[in-house]
Amino acid sequence: MKLVVRSQLPLGNRIARALEDLPFVSEVVVPADAEALYAALPGATGLITMNSLYDAALADALERTPSLRWLQLLSAGFENLAAHGVPFGVTVTNAGNGRTANVAEHALALALALYRGIPVAVASQQACRWAPPIAESMGTLEGARATVLGYGSIGQAIARRLAAFDAHVVALNRSPRQDGIVGETRPLEDLDAVLAETEILFVAVALVPETKHLVDARRLALMPRGARLVNIARGEVLDTDGLVDALGSGLLFGAGIDTTDPEPLPPDHPLWRAPGALVTPHLGGTETERSSERIVALAIENARRLNAKRPLKARIASLAAQ
Repeated sequence: MKLVVRSQLPLGNRIARALEDLPFVSEVVVPADAEALYAALPGATGLITMNSLYDAALADALERTPSLRWLQLLSAGFENLAAHGVPFGVTVTNAGNGRTANVAEHALALALALYRGIPVAVASQQACRWAPPIAESMGTLEGARATVLGYGSIGQAIARRLAAFDAHVVALNRSPRQDGIVGETRPLEDLDAVLAETEILFVAVALVPETKHLVDARRLALMPRGARLVNIARGEVLDTDGLVDALGSGLLFGAGIDTTDPEPLPPDHPLWRAPGALVTPHLGGTETERSSERIVALAIENARRLNAKRPLKARIASLAAQ
């Protein structure tokens, strides 16, 4: 079995070294750039790569690689694959739960910072001011009506953490399912009605054509005045202009934003200075030793399953019809 690993992360090299130790793997190629990747593809059974590196040119090259049977992503997101397509017969898997804990913790950190006035306290510390004017605007997750939009592995991890703070959690998903974690699970069609009762919205839904600008200016206006929002999904799920307006008008008290549209966010973009905005530069999925271990183990397990002709783990359902 020939496998190709193309990544801009140290994680890619770590996976490549682990794959080389598998007895059924005859060759592991780690191309340094796109040109070397295209040259390495002939005869490859699997490709391990990043969603951000998947473009129309790579999709076209894979169409001319009849030996390819497996495409392993190093991320949860797969919007570029959905946009450019995947060859017929290729099973696509993502990072599964590899970074789930990292992203969920980041989402809660942003939420807690918004509720407990941490950005204002930091600014006050820098100004050597003891009594920041935030006491009247501080809040708590206890009893808060929290909505988790997108109930995959990351959404579920967010919900479990919210439950520990005694928040009342409602989850929205394409296929609602009760699991004992949240108070209730509703279909995406109920989004408008749920937003009207949402005090804090966690956006964790995958970016596909149907979810681009799913949370737009109209839907932001449905939320109670003074609500909060956290986005750890792709930036394009959220209407950035609508968000800036909602923050500027006071419709939203605050927003914790880890992913933006555009990304990177230009220095002159108004979101940087919008009232109540807390922006982190896509840090939620930053690697840790534990997340790296999980993703390496997943890639190795999927290589073994592919060799044994068993179903792969962390398959992307919306791309599984091929």
